Amino acid sequence: MWGIIWGSISIAYDLVWQSFIPYGYVAISAINLTIFGLTKHFKIARAVQIFISLMLPFLFQWSLGGFFSSGLIMLWAILAVTSAPALGDVKFSLIWMVLYIVLGVVSFTYDDFFVGYKPDILQSQSLLFLTLNTLVISTIVFGLVIFYVGQSQKAQQEAQAINDKLKQVSIQLKKKNQQLATAQGELQESNKQLEESKVNLERINEKQQHINHMLMKDQGYFKTSEDKEDEAKED
Repeated sequence: MWGIIWGSISIAYDLVWQSFIPYGYVAISAINLTIFGLTKHFKIARAVQIFISLMLPFLFQWSLGGFFSSGLIMLWAILAVTSAPALGDVKFSLIWMVLYIVLGVVSFTYDDFFVGYKPDILQSQSLLFLTLNTLVISTIVFGLVIFYVGQSQKAQQEAQAINDKLKQVSIQLKKKNQQLATAQGELQESNKQLEESKVNLERINEKQQHINHMLMKDQGYFKTSEDKEDEAKED
C-alpha cells in the first residue's frame, strides 16, 4: 500500500527518481508473489517480502531528506516487523526488529547527511507528510488489531463449540458405558442362570435315566446273576 501511495505522491510533486523506490517496492512485491505462485517456496517469498517492506521505507526516507522532510516514512517499516509473527516468522521476528532498530539508529546518526538530499519542493510539506503517515499507519494498525481480535474471538468461539461438543460426546459415552455395563451384568446373570439350568437339567436327566432303568428292570429287560441261577435250577 505504501508503495502506491508514496509513488503517486512522488510523481505529483515531480520527484521522479525518488518514486522509483516506492514503485520499485510494488514491482518487487508483484514479482515475488508471482515466483511464489510458481515455486510455492513460502519461506523465501516471506523473507523477501518482509525485507523489502522493512528496507525500502528507510531508503525512501533518506532520499527525501531524513526524518522531518519525509514525514517519518520509516514508520511504514514497523508494519513489516509486526506482521512477521503473523506470517509464521516468529523465530526470526526478533532479527527483523533488531534490523529495524539498527536502521533507525543509522537514520538518526546520519540525518544531517540525508538532509542534503531534501528536494526544494518539500520545504513546506513535511508537516503534511508527517500527518499523512501518522494517520494512515494508525488506521492500518487499528484495522490489524480489530482483525486479530476478531480472529482471536472467532477461534475462542470455535474452541468453545468444540469443547461443548466434546462434553456432549463425553456424556453420551458415559451413558453408553453405563448401558454396556448394565448389559454385561444382565448377560452375566443370564449365563449364571443358564449354568444353573444346565446343572438342573443334568440332574433331571440322571433321575430320568435311573427311573427308566428301574422300569426296564421291573419289566424283565435286565436280569441279575441271581435271577439267571434260579432259572438254571428250574430247568
